Amino acid sequence: MKKLGIGCLVAVGIVIVIITIIITSILIFGHLLPDTPPFLASVREARMEEYFLRDKELFVVVRNYLSALRIEYDSDSILIRSRDVRGQFDGTVNLGREHGRVFIEDEAVLNAIHRLFRKGYPVIYIDDESVQFMRWRTLDDGWGALYVFDGNASYAGTLGDEHFPIELLSSLPAEGWYFYISR
Repeated sequence: MKKLGIGCLVAVGIVIVIITIIITSILIFGHLLPDTPPFLASVREARMEEYFLRDKELFVVVRNYLSALRIEYDSDSILIRSRDVRGQFDGTVNLGREHGRVFIEDEAVLNAIHRLFRKGYPVIYIDDESVQFMRWRTLDDGWGALYVFDGNASYAGTLGDEHFPIELLSSLPAEGWYFYISR
């Protein structure tokens, strides 16, 4: 039997380490897991609390603006994405089919939205019950900060839309604010 040289053994060891890192990264970020396992949910919850405390002022500015806009236009929901079809945020919000897109004229709100996008919140969504600041989303699940207008998180399963219902809520350190996971 042929003996392997030390260089060959080192190369095999490096390949094994790289494969282990890739598999672990995929599992941690949930791409292979259809549901968020409990240990990942608690890690994400701790991270979201940290992010929430850091970004709370931005959340409040955007929440207040979108709440007023939704009432002004009598819209069922409002959606803001960090990238439109051209791959960038164009300073508008989508108010649905009745109203289309509306430009945000308030510079403080535009600044807050841009800062949230840069901090990793690619989707902001508001409906009759809540405002969602999505921090992470795969095809199977998502998580982030959520503000419930009436402060009642007991109806978590009815929040979100039928394709992406919110299943798990835990309180963040401010009244009406929650960490959510949706599946």
